Amino acid sequence: MTPAKELPIVIEKSQEEVEQIIALVHSSNLPEGTKSFVIGCIHLASWIPCALVEHKITVSNLRRLIFGKGDKTTKQQDKPPKVKQNNSASEGSEPWSP
Repeated sequence: MTPAKELPIVIEKSQEEVEQIIALVHSSNLPEGTKSFVIGCIHLASWIPCALVEHKITVSNLRRLIFGKGDKTTKQQDKPPKVKQNNSASEGSEPWSP
């Protein structure tokens, strides 16, 4: 896997070229498990940009798809603690007005 600072090279391919590459993978002598993995990666790499452009998926749903739903306890830890207001001094008194 490439380091996080290095972005992958984007190579534009037509649908026909992608289908030809998939056919080459099918006809290769790679193990069947590797073939299905490579073909799945190709389909995913082709689907994500199209889905975002065509508004079939939102960025937040894509994040959930990649990283999972998340843990509620983690989300609660990330939120700043709520400050409880001390209303005991103002209880029973009228609101202040200038």
